[in-house]
Amino acid sequence: MSNPSPATRRTVAVAVGVVIPVHNEEELLDAALTSLEMAFAELSGWGLQQRVVIVLDSCVDESARVAKHWINQLRRRQRTLKATIVTSSHRNVGLARQLGCSSLLVRWAGVDQARIWLATTDADSRVPQDWL
Repeated sequence: MSNPSPATRRTVAVAVGVVIPVHNEEELLDAALTSLEMAFAELSGWGLQQRVVIVLDSCVDESARVAKHWINQLRRRQRTLKATIVTSSHRNVGLARQLGCSSLLVRWAGVDQARIWLATTDADSRVPQDWL
């Protein structure tokens, strides 16, 4: 039997990362992060590397405090999902997303990029539990 062609081969993800650009979203950020955590929980048991990058873009409110608090609570609750904060001063959602995606790819430099699934959401959104 011959090997399947590249078009028919399935690529199985080994890592899932989500980028959340944030600009002054202190009131809505915790709900967005909590919904994202619940969506990642649906992937438990799949053996995937999981990471969230929160990009604080020119924030002058308490978004950083909210993000740090959520990360600290996340560490207490579980070990699978990892989260980090990066900062930007561009005040541009596209550049914030790019920075977050680049941050994920650097962290997973040893992983075949075809096996990394990246997604983005917004700090004022609540993703559904089955989103990922």
